[in-house]
Amino acid sequence: MQGTYAEAQSRFDIGDLQFVVSVAEKTRSRIENTDPFWKWKFRLLEAEAFLWEGRPAEALSVLDPPPSIHPFPDFAVRRTLIQGRALYTQSKFARAKSCLAQAQRLALLTAPELLGDIALARAGWFHKQNRDAEAELELGKASAFADKLKNQMLQAKILGTFGQVFTAEGYYDRALDKSAQALSISQSLRARHIEAGVRLNMGWSYLELGDFDQAIPFFKVSESLAAQSGLERMRQESLNSLGRISFNQGQHEEADDYYNRALAVAKNLNDEASIALYLDNLALVSLSLGHLDEADMYNQNAVKIQRGIHDRKEELRSLRTTASIADARKEFARAKSILGSILADKDTLTSVRWEAEHELATLYIQTGKTAQAEAAFKRGSAILNRSWASIREDGHKLAFSSWAVDFYDDYVRFLVNQGKCVRALQVAESIRGRTLEEVLKTRKTSSPGLLRLPSVEMSLQLHRQVILAYWLSAKKSYLWVITPSDVNLLLLPPKQEIEEKVERYQNLVTKLGDPLRGDHAGRDLYRILVEPARKLIPAQAQVVIIPDGNLGKVNFETLIVPEPSPHFWIDDVQLEDASSIALLVQSRASVHTHRKLLAIGDPVQVTDDYKPLVYAQQEIDAAAQHFPVPEGKIISGPAATPSSYASNTPGQFDIIHFATHGFASVESPLDSAIILSPQADKSFKLYARDIVKIPLKADLVTISACYGAGKRTYSSEGLVGLAWAFLRAGAHQVIAGLWNVEDRSTPELMKTLYSEVANGTNVAVALRDAKLKMLHSTGVYRLPYYWAALQLYTGS
Repeated sequence: MQGTYAEAQSRFDIGDLQFVVSVAEKTRSRIENTDPFWKWKFRLLEAEAFLWEGRPAEALSVLDPPPSIHPFPDFAVRRTLIQGRALYTQSKFARAKSCLAQAQRLALLTAPELLGDIALARAGWFHKQNRDAEAELELGKASAFADKLKNQMLQAKILGTFGQVFTAEGYYDRALDKSAQALSISQSLRARHIEAGVRLNMGWSYLELGDFDQAIPFFKVSESLAAQSGLERMRQESLNSLGRISFNQGQHEEADDYYNRALAVAKNLNDEASIALYLDNLALVSLSLGHLDEADMYNQNAVKIQRGIHDRKEELRSLRTTASIADARKEFARAKSILGSILADKDTLTSVRWEAEHELATLYIQTGKTAQAEAAFKRGSAILNRSWASIREDGHKLAFSSWAVDFYDDYVRFLVNQGKCVRALQVAESIRGRTLEEVLKTRKTSSPGLLRLPSVEMSLQLHRQVILAYWLSAKKSYLWVITPSDVNLLLLPPKQEIEEKVERYQNLVTKLGDPLRGDHAGRDLYRILVEPARKLIPAQAQVVIIPDGNLGKVNFETLIVPEPSPHFWIDDVQLEDASSIALLVQSRASVHTHRKLLAIGDPVQVTDDYKPLVYAQQEIDAAAQHFPVPEGKIISGPAATPSSYASNTPGQFDIIHFATHGFASVESPLDSAIILSPQADKSFKLYARDIVKIPLKADLVTISACYGAGKRTYSSEGLVGLAWAFLRAGAHQVIAGLWNVEDRSTPELMKTLYSEVANGTNVAVALRDAKLKMLHSTGVYRLPYYWAALQLYTGS
């Protein structure tokens, strides 16, 4: 019997719960009346398995009736502990509290080693009631017990629960930190039931941050592990989350399938709260497809269940759907009344609150109440700003903006339709470059009113500049042309049409095509993006591009001006990119006159993926010859390691130059890296997430590496990668590659660039001169693939 129990316990520890239940039931039936010790050993283990499977009623049934005599010393503690957990899972909080209190009293007398498990259970009791501050205190106590006992299994559960609590509180980066620790421990223990729960919560955190690419694999693996372990509750939640992502991405049939699969699992579990949630989600799918009667049926059933189980928070979420259905049916008075009750209720979740404001704004627009619509947009924007400000980590701030895209898109379009083009620009600018501006302390308030046009126009006049600020949208796009004397708004085609042309043109340029011959993609983009503003841009003007979406992947210098004869736009203007207008204006105060160089590159080969760069040393020499070596630092070859960057205090240098390979991560842009020589621990990557932690004051950082600008764009920050990281660290300007940087051609470009910069020439002017020299040469380097890869970005 001992061997059978040991195997069952071992299988429980790795999450093979169905095996545990099966063995426990068979064993108990044989010894029910002959061996109370082993009977209750198996009963307790079976009840634990039922709890993990999301079957609290079965867990409680197995534990009753209790024996007249305790079969082993810690029996009463373990039984009352499991009862308490099962009861709060059923929202029977008073009875659960009594059981947990009894378990704690008994444990102090007979089983102090279980005090950590009891503290963890008390944390779950608090968390289930949304009393998360008290839950955190209990988790702290539990963690102290786990450390004392060196109990890794318990510690993994505690860390996983910390993740759940922080996710519920909206502290997603803290949740992910704790969950990552729990994941590491659970994997080392092969505890797939714990791993499934941890992955589910990590997926939730990324989902709430709007980072779908990161969330999807966590949910898919969680669903797979849950299916293997019989964790039906976790499985349904993973399926529901995958449905949410599919719905958000407009994949309605896929979303409908995920939601129906989750609903089937919830019905098997008789999980009323989840049944209501999935019904409401199916209502949203039907609403999006225009099936209003079907949507109404799903939604009414959801609300009925939520009222029956007194789940007010989720009822408020479903009522938001009810209002949307009423709005779609033109029942405006009813929709307004429902939305008003949602916004007045203190239990309304933050995400539901700003969605309700969005719906209310839409309702007011349809009924011609424009003042009320703008007020609703303002309130919704304030809620979103507070949510964004509560997030600490850069990567999570970047991802969070994905949720707000539709809201701000409607807000901007509403203002444009009202003829308030300046106000629309201010709203658009309120979410641009926020993370960059935050570190530079330039933003005093999160209000869109921060952008003061008189100061912008004064700056443009001083520097003789024109700004082209773009906003791409599904229905129509916008271009604001800001000159020293005026702001003009121009209408552009929808986002999809523009981005299809961008992709076509990028393929042409990056495959060594000549845009001046044959293909008209470059001319088409100029006609769409620049031609409408041509009369507002003086000859040889300094033009600053504020891109949106995939426009951040285009070098506007390569667009083809058709008249008087086809030529690249770089011949007519001087160009640079910026993340926001406010950032551009604030950047003017940080230019230095002293030129102290830090050059790093020409690393030794690490892997076959990163071949030696034959001309990297020439490039470093081209930069170094214009700046006295005693005042700077040259690091190359084996010494050019990731740690050499931080150890040389880069904040003391005016110019920083990297001549090496680069790696751009689409999935996680802050994992983009500069490839250097291996150090003692074999690492050879200087990551973007580490670059942002080292403050800079440099006038210029040049990343002569492939895709140094990055490959992924975010709604709030534009293209994010190594260039963004150096700007985030405090660099004034960054030159980085939009595509592969050609090793052979770059040294000559750098020679011209640094020769002029060393003589006091503006970086934008110097870079343009270097490019024009290549463009008007007679060799192959005249193609934009060679001279246009490097782009100038302005930051602090």
